[in-house]
Amino acid sequence: ANPISIESAYKLIKTAFFYRLKSAGLGHWLDERRLAMGAEKMVPGDFVTRIFQENDQDDLGLLKKMMKTFCPLWVMNMMRSKLDDDLGPAVTFAASHRLGIPMRELGSIPHDDAAWTSLRRRWPLFLEHPEARASKSIARVAKNLMSAKQMAEFKPLAHRHLYELFQVSPMASDEAIRRGYRHMKDVYSSESMVMSGLYNAEELSAFRKELDSAYDTLSDSFKRRKYDEAHLPADYTRTHQQSEPVYTPISDENLPPMPEVTEKTEIVGDTLKNVRMAKGLKLREVADRTKIGLGYLRAIEDEDYKKLPAPVYLRGFIKEFSKCLGLNPEWVLRSYMRKVEENPVEETFDD
Repeated sequence: ANPISIESAYKLIKTAFFYRLKSAGLGHWLDERRLAMGAEKMVPGDFVTRIFQENDQDDLGLLKKMMKTFCPLWVMNMMRSKLDDDLGPAVTFAASHRLGIPMRELGSIPHDDAAWTSLRRRWPLFLEHPEARASKSIARVAKNLMSAKQMAEFKPLAHRHLYELFQVSPMASDEAIRRGYRHMKDVYSSESMVMSGLYNAEELSAFRKELDSAYDTLSDSFKRRKYDEAHLPADYTRTHQQSEPVYTPISDENLPPMPEVTEKTEIVGDTLKNVRMAKGLKLREVADRTKIGLGYLRAIEDEDYKKLPAPVYLRGFIKEFSKCLGLNPEWVLRSYMRKVEENPVEETFDD
């Protein structure tokens, strides 16, 4: 993935939308003034909003029928790091919000030398390297594509609520909203690859202010309650809400003893695992709290060095893992990274 390919994808989606709009018998909404603007400056969501506002039942019916089958599907290719894995969801959300078109991410395909090996030998990747990461990722994408269902009732962007800006539920906790806000500010940064060709500088600045305004509303308990009462269905209640999944607590009687951890303790994978179990935390719960992949957490605990991410990412993961367990991040980081350095992973290259 790169800025040029992402911007080109945005242009392709817009062009496809206008083609489908004309094919659906709604070409009269593409007036000469808007056509004179050029496809690059036209935003599909504007047309959707106008049709809903006019409330012409015939046109509205045609639009809803069209939108139930018009849902661009994203596949991010050549992913090289854990940070790249976050690009697909971010692009899907930002493009859907900006263009006013529902989109879905089918998955991502990592950079894999096995693909180049197969290409040089002119042999299908699945037959040459069925165990390769790229092969398994392609299989997951195909499975998601085959299981993709027709979207539910379409609703225009203007009818969505503030919580969707931060990709959280109306039942979300204050902490979940804070995390969502910080994440969206990063996604909508002027340096973000996601923004390539999506907004100009003025539009991006205006949307960032919209994010700030939404956070100001949802972070204030009084303002949030008033907003919920005015914009959400009556069956939404924020009494005893939780943003995270509810886990069945482990009985204290079944918990192992808490290991003693000091600055001089050699903290390795087993240490982290023992502390986690002593606190009654499941690995999935830690993954949900820290937003670290379950596979990476398992590799950290098992000291499976071949499956650990690059050191720059590993340090961040260990710090978050340590905080979740109530341990001193610096102690854990210093001890664990020393063990990693003592067990270097040899890189292998195909002939």
